[in-house]
Amino acid sequence: MKLNRLTPLGTKPPFLLRRLALIFIFSVFVCGTAFGSDIQQVNAEDNKKLLKQADRLIKQGNFVEASKIFRKVLETNPTDSSVKLKLARALLKQRSIVDAYDISYAVVASEPENAHAYAVLGTSLLSAGRFAEARQVLFTALRLDKKEALAWAGFGLLEFYENRIDDSLQNLREAVFHDPNQPDFVFALAQVSARAERYAEAADAYNRFLSISKNTDDERRARIRGLIDFLRFLGYKRSLYQTAGPDNSKVKFSLIGNRPVIELRINERDEPFRFVLDTGSGISVISEETAARLKMTPITRGG
Repeated sequence: MKLNRLTPLGTKPPFLLRRLALIFIFSVFVCGTAFGSDIQQVNAEDNKKLLKQADRLIKQGNFVEASKIFRKVLETNPTDSSVKLKLARALLKQRSIVDAYDISYAVVASEPENAHAYAVLGTSLLSAGRFAEARQVLFTALRLDKKEALAWAGFGLLEFYENRIDDSLQNLREAVFHDPNQPDFVFALAQVSARAERYAEAADAYNRFLSISKNTDDERRARIRGLIDFLRFLGYKRSLYQTAGPDNSKVKFSLIGNRPVIELRINERDEPFRFVLDTGSGISVISEETAARLKMTPITRGG
């Protein structure tokens, strides 16, 4: 029997050996690629579950734990801008304004067409009291996407802070229209509606807030229900206050602990009552003792 000649080292291997080597390399490559894709798929599925858990925590008001989950997801997928923005919004709820600003600013820098990133950045600036910059950034968000609810809400709060109540109402209504299940937007609409003396609308908004907000404790819910009853009562009135008299008048007051205290007569009674003058207050508050002396009966409790 004749033996085949062995191929010395350094010479070209036979065709069969070359083919086997190529098959082996290709198999290793395919297996390695498949194994890597399996890991990525597992990570994606795990992250999806984690994000659902974080969203539930957000609805429950547990922003600290939700933030931890968002950070964990970003460890495996550090380029996911949507998760970064969710983290930024959760940080804003914790008053970590600088961190929220840094995260949203970085997303805006890398994705200049991301309307939601501009909205989160604008909200961060608004929370920091930088109103002029917030206005510009929120405007950019709406220029990119007129349906960006967070930007509308930011504009609504900005107008409210600057005492443009009608504009605030219009913007907050727009925010609620685009995202009717966001409790923060609905609650802000309720507050501004009451400030605008649109009491029926405010009552409806507070009632809507209770129906969609799951993280409100029982005591606060009871207070809001009392406030709703009060607003329903006021809804039958055209205005809470009726102004009359001269345009200017002089009133004597006593300064007690940096609080101006004035004496007023109510319903033509001879007995004067002492009130603290608060120019930032939207309603007048009296004690239960004073209410009893005036023979005033409560229409609801809480609020």
